[in-house]
Amino acid sequence: MTTDGNLTATLTRFLNENGQVHITFPMEGLGTLVAITDMLLQSHEGFLRFFPVVRQNESAAFEDLRANGAFLVSAAFTPAPATADGAPTPGSVHGVRVKSEVGGECGVLSP
Repeated sequence: MTTDGNLTATLTRFLNENGQVHITFPMEGLGTLVAITDMLLQSHEGFLRFFPVVRQNESAAFEDLRANGAFLVSAAFTPAPATADGAPTPGSVHGVRVKSEVGGECGVLSP
């Protein structure tokens, strides 16, 4: 992530005009892809955790990210409007789709 924690700025550095990830150095690219994936979806604790580091005022979405246990996962996050005093409110995770490639069970941490 960038030093100010802005996910949008970090992702924009690696996206071309078609919205595809553009990496010029393979070894750096691998670390970058792992970092971006972990910002959107984590599955290494035995369950799915959606958007663990996305700020509450940013929208985010992904399709068919591979999760531990042979799952393909898609989801979206929509920010909620701030309160009258400007305090952030929790956004919502929606459009969750989990496809098991081997028929296993999947745990989900409730967002």
